[in-house]
Amino acid sequence: MPTRSAAAAVLLAAAAFTAGCSSNSGSTAKPSPPATSAQPSSTAPAVDPAAARKACVDAVSAIPADGNGQVPSEPVPAACKSLSDSDYLDAYTDGIAKSNEAGRERLDHATWDAAWDSLGRDTQADLCTAFQTGLKATGGLAHDEAQYFRDNKC
Repeated sequence: MPTRSAAAAVLLAAAAFTAGCSSNSGSTAKPSPPATSAQPSSTAPAVDPAAARKACVDAVSAIPADGNGQVPSEPVPAACKSLSDSDYLDAYTDGIAKSNEAGRERLDHATWDAAWDSLGRDTQADLCTAFQTGLKATGGLAHDEAQYFRDNKC
């Protein structure tokens, strides 16, 4: 990322060096007014910071962990290149958290599927009847597990 900062400094220095360098020798035409920096550049579209951050979080969350469970921060995903170092670090940690949450959810669903499959048909039917009558959780079922059964099994 320091390369970006150095490149920006070089471009700024070059722009300052060449500013005002034009040849009007022998010309009687009035010089055109200087361009203002308020006009948007047609070559680089404006980047919405929130959208760029979300794209980076999504990109980081899609990076697979290595054999030790580590997600590399380098190379920086293309979706993150417009972020500052600090913003990238924040998006990186949020991307890891998002990936971890998705992994926990997949594990919960696999565990709950196995638990449901281990129940007898009569018990499954009794649970579905209880859920249909408005019961949120029953017996030793946690709320999330009961909701999963109600939404996906009954």
